[in-house]
Amino acid sequence: MLIIAIGAFGAFGYLWLNTRCDATSAQIKQLERQKADLTRLVANEQAKWSNLVSYENVMKLLKTHGVQMDWPTEAQIVRVQRSSAGRGQDSSLARN
Repeated sequence: MLIIAIGAFGAFGYLWLNTRCDATSAQIKQLERQKADLTRLVANEQAKWSNLVSYENVMKLLKTHGVQMDWPTEAQIVRVQRSSAGRGQDSSLARN
């Protein structure tokens, strides 16, 4: 009688574990599909953004709105570098 009870318990344990694995597998597949969709969406949005900020498009929009403006020349660009002593001291500041 004890062997039958242990066998029944093992069979029910196996069925429960199999059901849990199937449910987890279905959830993983659904999340992988969702990840693929989001990856595709991000790639599309990045392509759109790259097109919007292209030199030609910016110049076209400036002309459309009547703005007389061009990119700065090399002499007009000021480059600022962090001092080596200040690195790593304030990690709470966002870096661009």
